[in-house]
Amino acid sequence: IKVFGIGGGGNSVLKRLTEGKFDETDLVAVNTDSHALSQLNLNLVRSIHIGATLTKGHGTGGVVALGEQAAKADAHDRAEIHLQLSYTKQYLANPVAAYEKIQVVEECLPKRENDTPPLVAQSFTPVVEQRKFSRDFLKQYHTRRAKLAMVNSNPTDGVKHFNIAVNLTDVPTEQAAIFSAALHYLHYLNLPSEELIANIFRYQNIFSDVKRFTEFEGIAQSKRGDRRIRIGYLLPNFRLNNMFSLSCAPMVCANKQQFECFAYKTIEGEDYYCNLLKKSPLEHFVEVVGMTPEQMAQRIHDDQIDILVDLGGHSELSNLPIMAYKPAPIQMTGSGALSTSGLKTVDYFLTDEIADPPGLHNKFFAEKLLYLPSQFSYIARNDVAEPSDAPMVKTKFVTFGSFNDYQSLTDEILGVWCEILKRVPNARLIMRAKEFNSDAVIDAAYKRLKALGFNMNAILFIGTAFDHMKDFQRIDIALSTYPQTDPAMTLSP
Repeated sequence: IKVFGIGGGGNSVLKRLTEGKFDETDLVAVNTDSHALSQLNLNLVRSIHIGATLTKGHGTGGVVALGEQAAKADAHDRAEIHLQLSYTKQYLANPVAAYEKIQVVEECLPKRENDTPPLVAQSFTPVVEQRKFSRDFLKQYHTRRAKLAMVNSNPTDGVKHFNIAVNLTDVPTEQAAIFSAALHYLHYLNLPSEELIANIFRYQNIFSDVKRFTEFEGIAQSKRGDRRIRIGYLLPNFRLNNMFSLSCAPMVCANKQQFECFAYKTIEGEDYYCNLLKKSPLEHFVEVVGMTPEQMAQRIHDDQIDILVDLGGHSELSNLPIMAYKPAPIQMTGSGALSTSGLKTVDYFLTDEIADPPGLHNKFFAEKLLYLPSQFSYIARNDVAEPSDAPMVKTKFVTFGSFNDYQSLTDEILGVWCEILKRVPNARLIMRAKEFNSDAVIDAAYKRLKALGFNMNAILFIGTAFDHMKDFQRIDIALSTYPQTDPAMTLSP
């Protein structure tokens, strides 16, 4: 819960709140009176001192006009307030308003000589502070704006601000997380393959000084003796997600006479599916939550993992920094990855002849392509209803469905879908996304689709439910997005 205490009265309320026991509250005090702010427990309350020059650190004496001038006087204060309001708006399930608030911060920042940077960072050299705006504040703003841009289906703005944020820190782990997020969302833009991959190859530069635990040497029988081959799996999220049925298959279905499997959990949080995996035939479920990438790599190396497999690819929660330390002699990625890791320490990319025809895509990978009968290995659920007749048998019209994230819906693909609906008589379209749990996003999407020429009487927006497989029984034909596709959606639990 975020509470803003404005002025003397508001600060008094915050002081009372700090005397009680309120867990998970974020208290923010705003005042012109520096003495009043100093009376608060600053370990529990974040203070924003506005109008310092105007009031000389004193109160406004109840003069409304003076308080209004103080709130507008300092660009830094306005930027801080609107940044905090952007968090509040999203907590209230209104990411549209949050995005509007975060854009106001831009108006408070000094104009830069070049305000149109390249889509992704060309280097990783920290920038200097902009007047009184600290690098930490600017990093928080640009990262926050990038995330809200993606939620509001504006990947160009999202990638741009991730690119700025990556040069606002000199901490390698932060650089890797921010740049990996930028690379993930770069796939939402319709870029030429050569340009996309050239940007991903820059990811290796972050780890130029990393000392590797091993080098590629195969799995020597002499080193492991008679023990089974040990395979380690890295996935940011072992909870319910699109990739669950795909990622858990190799872990629980491996031949135990030959392989010993380890799953490494790197982020907090569990659910029914995570606990289900713990109770599965998987032999080792290892929690490395809170460790640095180097510490995780050390644990994996100590476990004598022979083959380490990353199942996530690039994202803000990517485990690829662990792979940069080369804790296992053989490392690979593929399932769950949108494209190459860009790392020299990853040896193989798991694929198939449909996704990557032999000899055609080799130049787009830092890894050697390792061909499987199918790139995906899928465990089907046994609690899903048997398919019945297509809904159109009863409705007498075709129902299309899109269960993709809203951020992947570009105007280009929406234009294609609009034309499809026009060509199929009386067709309907059900659009399901987690973002549609917000009425504000639905309103924005409604206006957007209407401007693109959709017949809005044929559109139904629905939010996410715990189990979306039932929603598939409502549609005849599923639509996928481009250029960022989501093949796991139709297979996910």
